[in-house]
Amino acid sequence: MKVIFYLSMPEINGSSRYRVYKYLPYFRKEGIEYYISTPASNDFFESFTEQTNSYIRKFIYYLFFFFKRFKDVLKAYKYDVVVIQRQIFPLGPPFLEKLLLLLNKKIVYDIDDALFVRPESAPKTILQKIKPLDKVSFLMKISKHIIVANDYIKNYALNYNPNITVIPMCVDLERYVINTKIKSDFNKPTIGWTGTASAGLFYLRDIKNMFKHLKKEHDFKLKIISGGADKIVKEISFEGLDIEKKEWSLEDEISDLYTLDIGIVPLVKREFEKGKFPFKALQYMAVGIPVVGTRWGVLEEIITDGVNGFLVDNEEEWIDKLGVLLKDADLRKKMGENGRKVVKEKFTYDVNAPKFIDILNHVFVSSGSKKNGEE
Repeated sequence: MKVIFYLSMPEINGSSRYRVYKYLPYFRKEGIEYYISTPASNDFFESFTEQTNSYIRKFIYYLFFFFKRFKDVLKAYKYDVVVIQRQIFPLGPPFLEKLLLLLNKKIVYDIDDALFVRPESAPKTILQKIKPLDKVSFLMKISKHIIVANDYIKNYALNYNPNITVIPMCVDLERYVINTKIKSDFNKPTIGWTGTASAGLFYLRDIKNMFKHLKKEHDFKLKIISGGADKIVKEISFEGLDIEKKEWSLEDEISDLYTLDIGIVPLVKREFEKGKFPFKALQYMAVGIPVVGTRWGVLEEIITDGVNGFLVDNEEEWIDKLGVLLKDADLRKKMGENGRKVVKEKFTYDVNAPKFIDILNHVFVSSGSKKNGEE
């Protein structure tokens, strides 16, 4: 079987990396051949979309993206199954999607975010205005099978297609070990947050006053790990706090987690966040540190309150639950161990790769082994 994957972003992006690239060794073991279509290289992607606000540079990026993707869509007829991860092209009408459908109808659609909901935190730019939300429903309608990251997306997808499988975000647990770091400041636990700059500015700003109140009763360090760590600290006033900034890098992604004692996942209780899969929560749990997160969306499925972490609803509960963990190293250790067990049982590639492979095989066999247009 030959499969072509259309990824919305290159490997450096978490969705592409954890939803497709990490599964490739499992596909190879099953004799599945594949071709990966990405919009650009990692460096090109970062240069034109992450490190600049220039519309001219972004226009160049999307123009390059469109023509590269157009070229790759024309290859679709050569493959037995097509997998679309998130979207073919983010802007404009579904021209490329309709062209793809003409060339190959054996489509599997993978979606890990509520792309059908406009995030209220999204900047009101021209790019946002020309990103049509109905492309998601179109892709759901034309797909033979849909893979979703959580039940919230599944419930939406059921409006368009009955063939749906939930495959959550996963971690390669062999790369994560229980946090056994040796710290010089044993009496000052570290609360950590990791994520994108845009998420940090939105979610951390929402709880910044909580940290100031927490500091009155507890001594702790706040560590921010992000590709925009400097920007987050600069734009959000964390006066009086012991702040450590760390620029995120793929090489240090896991080792940075070993410097934390508690991982936090603040969310805003809005519709878009219901569909977010808080991957950072899995990473915290995989290294054996407890998670404190907002009682909302998928976090309620991952965190069992009081067992592998805490769920909170308001500032008072943030202060209370973080305070409990800051004072009790044994509780942090116990909750961290419980969290890792949950990851091992439900959120590893060993557990979920067989589901992905079964879907590819089913679409291949049920649609016939011949290419579209062949008799």
